[in-house]
Amino acid sequence: MNSRKRYLNLFFNFLIVVLVLISIYAMITTSDGFIKGSKLHALKYFTVQSNIFMGISALISLIYLLFKKDKYPTWIVILKLMSTTCLTLTFLTVLGYLAPLMGIDMVFLGANLYMHLIIPVVSIITFIFIEPKVELKFKWNFFSAIPSGTYGIIYISCLIAFNDYGNIEGWDWYAFGSLGLGIGFVMLIGLNIVALASSIALYALYKKVRKKEP
Repeated sequence: MNSRKRYLNLFFNFLIVVLVLISIYAMITTSDGFIKGSKLHALKYFTVQSNIFMGISALISLIYLLFKKDKYPTWIVILKLMSTTCLTLTFLTVLGYLAPLMGIDMVFLGANLYMHLIIPVVSIITFIFIEPKVELKFKWNFFSAIPSGTYGIIYISCLIAFNDYGNIEGWDWYAFGSLGLGIGFVMLIGLNIVALASSIALYALYKKVRKKEP
């Protein structure tokens, strides 16, 4: 990795870490947007978890770039692929499901502006164009479905265990169960398919851009 590329990586990973910290601070200290009144209770949302995951991934990358001079490890790029996929899923879910349900103003208000829009977009650009070049294998895309798959299993399990369908203040905070358990289950499976497709798209774009690099 040349000096210019290293500095770009340092800058964008630092930017992501700062943006995630700002978004968490805004989530805790304000009452604007989708997370109104929920504060730390908002940690249950996949959006919040995805942003924290990305913040941790970017921090790991930043530390490695600052203190390690040897070859950039493949496992960090896989971690960034997973966290970027989670944010891509968040971004697409916001546009395709939450915005029509709640209104575009609400889903981009307060901390949501960072978590739903700014951090996902910056993270996608960083992964495709800035992340160091390594030899990624197609099979690693399936790792990207692990977070959303695990989240879906826990979500459905809690929904069934507490029989709390349609209660957005309780265990059905995305209201998937309000459409019926079967439809909710299908929607969660669909989201995991979208996650895998998003990962494959990010992987393909990453590979295409890296072909032009020496």
